[in-house]
Amino acid sequence: MSIAVLLFPQEEDNALTCVFCAVLANHDEHIESSLVDKLLSNYPRTTVRPVLNHQHSVNVTLRLILSQVIELNERIQKLVINSWFRLTWTDEHLTWKPEEFKNLTSIVIGVDDVWHPDVTLYNNIDEEFQRIRYLLDLVVYYDGTVYYSSPTIFHTFCKINVRFFPLDVQHCKLQFGTWVYHMGQEDIHPDTSPGAIQTEYHENGVWNLVGVKSEREERKYNCCPETYAIVKYDIVLRRRERFFVEIILLPCCLLSFLTMFVFLLPPESGEKTSFGVTTLLAILLFQQLIAQTLPPSADSTPIIQSYFTTLMCMSCFSVVATAFVMNIYNRGQTHRVPLWLRTLLLGRIGRTIGRNHQKTSYFKGVLTHQSGTRHGEGGFYVMNQSPHEHELTEKEIHSSESDNIRLTKARQNGAKELSKIYEELRSMNKERETGKVKEKIVNEWREVAVLIDRLLLFLTLLIALTASITVIVLITTHEHI
Repeated sequence: MSIAVLLFPQEEDNALTCVFCAVLANHDEHIESSLVDKLLSNYPRTTVRPVLNHQHSVNVTLRLILSQVIELNERIQKLVINSWFRLTWTDEHLTWKPEEFKNLTSIVIGVDDVWHPDVTLYNNIDEEFQRIRYLLDLVVYYDGTVYYSSPTIFHTFCKINVRFFPLDVQHCKLQFGTWVYHMGQEDIHPDTSPGAIQTEYHENGVWNLVGVKSEREERKYNCCPETYAIVKYDIVLRRRERFFVEIILLPCCLLSFLTMFVFLLPPESGEKTSFGVTTLLAILLFQQLIAQTLPPSADSTPIIQSYFTTLMCMSCFSVVATAFVMNIYNRGQTHRVPLWLRTLLLGRIGRTIGRNHQKTSYFKGVLTHQSGTRHGEGGFYVMNQSPHEHELTEKEIHSSESDNIRLTKARQNGAKELSKIYEELRSMNKERETGKVKEKIVNEWREVAVLIDRLLLFLTLLIALTASITVIVLITTHEHI
C-alpha cells in the first residue's frame, strides 16, 4: 500500500501523523503478507483434506439466510432464491500464534489457494449444474477456523401442491450435501447459532415467508456402502391471497350465481340461450387462465378446478334445459298436459314454488268428457248444448217451419237462405269453441314450461350455494390457514 502525502506549512503536525500511520500500515501489510506466504509455503495440495490425521473428518457448518424469492414458477415447479450462503470449517494447516505476528488474528486468503468443502445443492436445476461457486476470498483465523461467505442465487426444484390454490402454502426444500467425500471424511451440519435467524428477507409481491427450517439427515445410497450427511432447508412460503381472491375466486362465485339467472328470463324474451352460452364461455375462459398458471399434477387436483368443472357442467346443463323449455313453450301442442304432470306441476310443485296457477279444474266449463263430442282428429272436444236449450231450438225451428208453410212459395227460397246462414253460424261457433280449447291447451303447456324454468332456477341456486360454500370452507379451513 502506498500513500501520497501533501505537506503544507500550516498542517505540518497532521502530515507527520499521516506519515506515521502510513508506515504502520506498510508494516502491518508486510506482517500479513509474510504470514500468508509462510502458511501457503507449507500448505499441501488443495485436493487434500486439511487434517493432520487422515482418519479424522472435516466438520463443515452451513448457514443459509434467505434474502429474496426471485421467482417461484408453479408451471415448471422451479424456485429461484437469493440467499446469504456461509460455510465454516477448520483447516489444521492454517494456524499460527498471534503474538508472533503483532497479535494478528485473521487474514484473507484466495479461495483457490487452499482446500474448500465439497458442498453441492442436490436438487439444483440450473442450466450450468455445478457445485457451490467459490468466487470470493476466505477469511482465516489463527485457530484454523475458515469462513466463506457469499451472496448466492440458487435454482432449485420445488414440488408444488396446488390443492388449496389460491390460499396455498408451499414447502420448498433445498438439500445440501457432499458429492465426493462420505461422512467419515467430511461431515456437514446446519448452523443453529443465533446468527442463523432469518432477518434479511425482502418482501415478495406474491409470497410471504412463513419460516425456514433446517435439519440434518444421514443417508446411504445403493451405489456406495458409506454414509453421507445431508442438510435440508425447508422454505415455507404462503401466497398473498388478496389479489387471487379478487381476480379469480370472487368472479367464480359470481359466475356460479349468474348461471341460474338463465332460468329467470321469460321464454318470450328470446335471450335465454345466448345468455347461457355467454356464461359458459366466461367460465371456460377463467378455467383456461388458471390452467395456464398451475402445473399439470396428478397428485392433487386444485379444489377450485373441481369447482370450475362443477360450474361448467351446470352451465352446460342450463343451456340444454333452456333449449328443452323453449321447445315446450313455443311448440304448438294438440293434446292436454298428462294428468300426472298436471297434478305434479300445476298443483303441488306450482303452489310450493310460488306459481299459484289454476288447479286441475282448469278446463272446467270448456272441456268435459261427459257432455262433449270429439271434433276432428286432434282430440278437441266441443261443448254440446244442454237438453233444455236443445228443446228451445227445436221449437223455434218447428215454429219457423210452420210459419214458412203458411207463407207463399215465393218466400221458401228465403227460408233456405236463412237455413244456410244458421248452419254457417253454428259452424263458426264450433270453430270459436275449438279455438278457445286450443288456446287453453297452448297456455297450459306454456305454464308447464314456466314452472320447469322456475324449478330449475331453485335447483341451480341450491347447487351454486352448496358448491361455493364447500369450496370456501375447504380452502379457508385447511391447517396452514
